Amino acid sequence: MDTEKYTKKARGLSLLSGGLDSQLAVCVLRAAGAEVEGVTFETPFFSAAAAKKAAAALDLPLHIVDFTDDELALVENPPHGFGGAMNPCIDCHAKMIARAGELMARLGYDFVATGEVMGQSISAGTSVAAGTTITLKISLGAEDVAVPNVVGMGQSKASATLKNAGFTVKVRYDVGPKGKVLDQDVTGTAKPGTAVTITVGEGEDE
Repeated sequence: MDTEKYTKKARGLSLLSGGLDSQLAVCVLRAAGAEVEGVTFETPFFSAAAAKKAAAALDLPLHIVDFTDDELALVENPPHGFGGAMNPCIDCHAKMIARAGELMARLGYDFVATGEVMGQSISAGTSVAAGTTITLKISLGAEDVAVPNVVGMGQSKASATLKNAGFTVKVRYDVGPKGKVLDQDVTGTAKPGTAVTITVGEGEDE
């Protein structure tokens, strides 16, 4: 008897700023056969207007995430310090990827792509003939990063440490020193946005 084979398309979210890099990433992912939706962020400091325009041009479903509280917290205390214009660029970018990862998990999607051009075959400023092909190297997602070891920390400090590293946190409780982290289910490295479950002591048995 013939067996019909089914293949599942990868589904993912691609960060969309509205710039050329992020739009190219969407096109590359679609050409590879993936189903893609966009995700962008807005606060009172920057709008999602460019991303909305790009999404409309690409006929791309777009998720708009309010990033106000995240940005205010990072401006007050950026883990990697301020940028040249008093902006915690690295931390904001990492947090955006983490928030996209949370949305990915909630929607049941498979990946997050950051959509950044990491290199090109011809250097900027080089004179070439019209029609010359330039190959771009585009980021299709975040690499794994180190998961902090929070065993032994208090619950609040452990949660903050994991969130600042770009992870989401879930908590379960068990017998042990009250308020102390007894275990965590993810160690080593993982992708930003991964949920890390910590086991916290709720007190010793009497």
